[in-house]
Amino acid sequence: MTIKEIKEREIRTIERYSKFIELVANSEVESANYFVDDILIENNSIPLIVTDSVGNIIEYKNISEPSKSNLFDQLWSMKKRYEPIKINILDKERNEVGYQLIYYNNSKVLDLLIIAPYFIISLTFLILLSIYLISFYSNKSERDRLWTGQSTEMMFCFCVNPLAQCCPL
Repeated sequence: MTIKEIKEREIRTIERYSKFIELVANSEVESANYFVDDILIENNSIPLIVTDSVGNIIEYKNISEPSKSNLFDQLWSMKKRYEPIKINILDKERNEVGYQLIYYNNSKVLDLLIIAPYFIISLTFLILLSIYLISFYSNKSERDRLWTGQSTEMMFCFCVNPLAQCCPL
């Protein structure tokens, strides 16, 4: 399942939730029973806030810290991220008398899935950089030891017999 599919599934869940609220608000209780189990079981991770047409918060779900200031902060971030879903409120003659708006955000799982590739790429880059640096400095150290050994051997040759051709070079 891709991130796009998960995101679409969450949006469909919110849309079903909005239909459920609209059915309950418009007193169609018989048809609302179908949605109750589906909505209650599936939406346990998607944060959402329901407001009236003026913007007063009526209901919220899956908000970690539901203090008044946090709710308004969450509402503000939800307004910036996604368009709200409109719920029409009808009277007995089926005339629209008002509406409510459902604002929602990604679930924590979806947010983690969106961030995961960047984390994995960064971690892979750090591992590859570490391997390169270890290899580079290991080779440099080996070359330094080789040159040190060769220079010591040459010095020994010249000190023992300066005119001899004992030097491997």
